[in-house]
Amino acid sequence: MSVTSPAVFVEPVVSARRPRVFRRAWLVLLVVGALVVISSVVWWYKGGRYQVFPRKWGVVEQGQVYRSGQLSSRLVGPVLEDHGIDVVLFMSSDNLNRQDVRAEIEACKRLGIERYNFPLNGNGTGDPAMYADAVAKIVESMSAEKEVLVHCHTGSQRTSGAVAFFRLLVEKRSGSDVHAEMLSFGHDPDDNEKLIPYLNENMGIVAQMLVDRHVIDRVPDVLPVVKP
Repeated sequence: MSVTSPAVFVEPVVSARRPRVFRRAWLVLLVVGALVVISSVVWWYKGGRYQVFPRKWGVVEQGQVYRSGQLSSRLVGPVLEDHGIDVVLFMSSDNLNRQDVRAEIEACKRLGIERYNFPLNGNGTGDPAMYADAVAKIVESMSAEKEVLVHCHTGSQRTSGAVAFFRLLVEKRSGSDVHAEMLSFGHDPDDNEKLIPYLNENMGIVAQMLVDRHVIDRVPDVLPVVKP
């Protein structure tokens, strides 16, 4: 008589290694993804966005006068061509050690664009004649139906100064409108305490220069001022 052994259930052995490997792989992917995102954000706010979009591009007078910061080497040619720019007014120093400045000079030569340099200090102060010359060139270009781009490196200080003199003395805009426009393009009176006092202190001087250049008829009886 044979004796049947009772059935023995053997639980399958599940390797703990596979889930652990998957978890480790997902963790690595998450870390790498987070680093990519953080690096992209840092690149974007450190100036990378200006490789994609023109720096502080704005319209002063539609189809006639534009403003910006320094356009990147990658964008300068296409942007100037796309907007039909005929005249470039550069309010910073022509530092040929900068690739973007060299690229702009080359693009203007290639496209037959007039380019003028009216250098001022980084905070927008300097020789008031530079502002008078820039405003005179803006008005002259508009009269000749040429489209103008006025810009500096950041598009916030020197460009804002040139546009402010144009707005106040040529277009006779209000000082509060000009102040708001300056703020909208990055001028911070707390960070740069010198620009607005400089503009107001030199308003009469620049006005007289514009009279001498036959840009405006006379110095205003009451000089306009930039104010909140």
